[in-house]
Parts: sequence; structure tokens; C-alpha cells
Amino acid sequence: MKNTIKFLFLVLIIGFMSCRETKKEVEESNVQIEKIEKIEAEVNKISEDLEKESQEIENKLNELEKL
Repeated sequence: MKNTIKFLFLVLIIGFMSCRETKKEVEESNVQIEKIEKIEAEVNKISEDLEKESQEIENKLNELEKL
């Protein structure tokens, strides 16, 4: 009976430890995902800005060609 109780206690401790590690991994993953999303947002903003500037340059070139 004592061995059974020790075994169940050991299983409980191992289960608790593995859940704790999983929670840490999930939190770390969420932090990494947030960083990636911020970088993607910055890249999209820069891309849009470049697109606008390129359109402005094209318009100015067209105006120069007309002269």
C-alpha cells in the first residue's frame, strides 16, 4: 500500500512539473509571436510607404516627360 501511495505521489509530481514547463513554453511562444506580429506590422507599413513614394515619383516623372 505504501508503495502504491509513493508511486501515485511521484506520478502527481511529475505531472505537475511537466505542466509547469508547458506553461512556460506557451508563454515564451506567445511572446515570440507578439514580436513577430510587431515586425510584420512594421514591414507592412514600410512597404505601404515605399509604394506611395514610388507612385509619387512615377507621377513626377510623367509630368517631366510631358514638358
